[in-house]
Amino acid sequence: MTTETSINRRVLLVDDEVESRVALADFLAHEGYEVLAAASGLEALDHLRWMWRPACVVLDMRMPVMTGWEVRKAMMDEESLRGVPIIGITGGRWRPDDAAGFAALLAKPIHYDELRLAVTRCVAPAADEESGLPHTA
Repeated sequence: MTTETSINRRVLLVDDEVESRVALADFLAHEGYEVLAAASGLEALDHLRWMWRPACVVLDMRMPVMTGWEVRKAMMDEESLRGVPIIGITGGRWRPDDAAGFAALLAKPIHYDELRLAVTRCVAPAADEESGLPHTA
């Protein structure tokens, strides 16, 4: 039997803006998630490849050095990372064809109710997979 503490409630939060990263990490931690924050796309990929398997990634799309788009592409190109759901966040505009490869797309400023719902939807399949139960949408 799976206990509440064994369910995967890990979220990797990736944002180059310190204030945004701290605020979102605090919110998610308050919601009961185990949060690992990364300040860049390169740092996020290092965490994903070598250290930490999250239920989902909350990913800022506009970052210097390696954009969120490049992180998403790298994740989709690597078989071991392909199945990790991505919640994209940006202060820019989304185009209709941007949705491919994302579990959700959120606009900044982030509305916490939307973030809560998006993360909950990502975590539910991970919890079902861990418990061996089928996930129903």
